[in-house]
Parts: sequence; C-alpha cells; structure tokens
Amino acid sequence: MKSFDKFINEDYIPVGFGMNGSQPFAMSGGTPVTGYNMGAIVGPVTTVSNAVVNEAYAYERNSNPSHTKESYLDEAKRHICNVIDESCKYHSESKMNEDEKYEFKSQESYDRLKKREEMNIRRYRAAQDRGDNYAIKLYELRIKMDSVDKKKIEIQNAITELNKKFKKNG
Repeated sequence: MKSFDKFINEDYIPVGFGMNGSQPFAMSGGTPVTGYNMGAIVGPVTTVSNAVVNEAYAYERNSNPSHTKESYLDEAKRHICNVIDESCKYHSESKMNEDEKYEFKSQESYDRLKKREEMNIRRYRAAQDRGDNYAIKLYELRIKMDSVDKKKIEIQNAITELNKKFKKNG
C-alpha cells in the first residue's frame, strides 16, 4: 500500500490502451508516452477520490476523538485495492469472450459457474454476518442469476447435442 499514495498523487495514471491527444478532464501531461489513455477512468477516479476525502474530513470532525482522517483514508485505500483485486479475479475466472468462436464445453462452463456461485454464496453469508441489507439483496440476486446461467448451460448443451446429431456447425 506504500505505493498507493504515490499512485494517487501522480499526474497521469496509466490505464487503458491507445494514444489520444486530447486532455480528458483537463489533466496535464500531454500525450502519454506509455501508450495508455486515461479517458475511461479519469472522471470516476476523481469523483471517488473527492468523495473519499470529504468523508475522511467528516469522519475526523465527528464527536469521537479517536477518529482521524488518516485512519479513514487507510481503510478506504485497503477497500479500493481489495475491490480491484476481487474484480480482476472474478473477470479472469468467469469472463468469456462471446465474440470468439469456441467449442462449447458444458463441463468447463459448469465448473466456472460453480466457482462463481460459491463466491457469491460466501459473499452473501459475509453480508448477512455484517448486516449489510444492500449486499444481502445484491448477492441474493446474483445467486438467482447463477441459477439462470445453469439453465443456459443446459440449453447450450442441448443445442450442441442437436448440432452433433444433425452434423451442423451451429
């Protein structure tokens, strides 16, 4: 996390591909030499950063003398990093490029879905433990979505079998 302070204080955060001569959200730095473009996240990162800092100051000014903006910011940074790590893990485990031609393998799809479902159930239980009503409802819906995805695998498997039976490429 030591590098996080340096990360958020940089003029230019390298994320995204492509060169762009425009200055999104009036950031300085000219055309990036890294080949990355910040256009996709500059606004959201700035908005989140401002909101976090405002909350940190409010936290520090409340009636509890042990509350400091530094402790709030440290917790926020840990949370942001954890969310990014979870998102990367989720996408690497369960994202499938639907534009590519691939041979449907129901067992592989089912295994990916099973991992996602287990993760959603763990997150649902954690939300129950901490009494987070929003997260409880969110993971209830995600678990329902997993059930729908199981049905989709069954249907895709039936289509694959039908194509094999009639020797079609589907």
